Amino acid sequence: MKDKIIEILKEETKGQSINDINKNLHLKSMEDINMLEDTLNEMTTEGILHKSKNHEYMLLENTKSLKVGKLRINKSGNGFVECKPEDIFVHSNDLNGAINGDFVEVEIKTRLNDPEPEGYIRNILKRDLKKVVGEIVKDKKTLGFKPDDEKLNIAVKLTKESLKGCVEGHKVVIDILKEIGNRTFLAKVEKIIGHKNDPGVDILTIAAKHSIETEFSEAVKAELKNIPDEVCEADLIGRTDLTNEMIFTIDGADTKDIDDAISLEVKDNIYTLGVHIADVSYYVQENTALGDDAYERGTSSYLADTVIPMIPHQLSNGICSLNEGVIRLTMSCVMDINQKGDIINYDIFPSYIKSSKKMTYDSVNEILEDNHIPYGYEDYADTLKKMNELAKILRKKKVNRGYIEFDIPEAKI
Repeated sequence: MKDKIIEILKEETKGQSINDINKNLHLKSMEDINMLEDTLNEMTTEGILHKSKNHEYMLLENTKSLKVGKLRINKSGNGFVECKPEDIFVHSNDLNGAINGDFVEVEIKTRLNDPEPEGYIRNILKRDLKKVVGEIVKDKKTLGFKPDDEKLNIAVKLTKESLKGCVEGHKVVIDILKEIGNRTFLAKVEKIIGHKNDPGVDILTIAAKHSIETEFSEAVKAELKNIPDEVCEADLIGRTDLTNEMIFTIDGADTKDIDDAISLEVKDNIYTLGVHIADVSYYVQENTALGDDAYERGTSSYLADTVIPMIPHQLSNGICSLNEGVIRLTMSCVMDINQKGDIINYDIFPSYIKSSKKMTYDSVNEILEDNHIPYGYEDYADTLKKMNELAKILRKKKVNRGYIEFDIPEAKI
């Protein structure tokens, strides 16, 4: 229906009522008319249509002075609407109740093609304000709430029931219930993160601000009980056995979630490189609590010296970690690479390995840079030197293709 509405309105330069639009659609039942109205409202919210006070619609692109975009407010209280081809400045007096992050319709009030367009907010199309992180503060004799985000120009009143257990200085997550006035909202305390002076609360506050969950759900914890600590025979069916190959891992000394391993053989000036990645998908599957939670997180989050994992440590540090001397399920990519660095053949397949050794960067660098072999690395030194040969070949090829190396020191807290 959206495509048909766009087709009807694409040549119109004046607003059309729902009846005008329906003359072309020929809808008769009330159910279809209601569907049309819902679609028109949805297209307005999406910024495709402009809806006038008289409930008349026209394509936004056919208007001369209207644009849509996300509003970003700076500390001065003024804002910019992110539009194409350029952002539109909005003075704090012209926000019309809009707050930072709103998807808005803005009317340009300067001349067309002005190099620095200025406008005012005509309509708030979509407000995605649900949860806010901030601090419990003293508000005269009662407790109030101050958002951590200084750009969030709102006032919040908290329900008395939800303030139980809160004290001044608590960092909290609030749940917005409804708007009760101009940029004024009623909310409840959903979660007390901790007191701002407690160790670690600053990191948890940053996580909450970015909607990063620090805990796993009860459903995830229940599924973890069914995941074994060791790989069983049934898990190996249909996989290539690589347990007799010299395969090892190289990570930082403190690394506990070891997710990749490597192997190398050289024959007739051809390097056969194997890269073996932990097959997490065997345990974290679609349409499960584990899978849904991992999908929602998208990645592990690294905040200062804290890691908030994408999957529980029972998996990342356990059955999915390619620990030394134990069988683990992997996805392998084995490549034949010539002296020019060209991949002349490759194969990708499910496999299982038994890592021969957990190596560290420092020990490997002793061999490659200082020609000193640490204890326990004697059987691997030649292979590591061959790997270094291949690394230089591949690096040279990358440089020839325009590769730039940014040698930036990495901070460690």
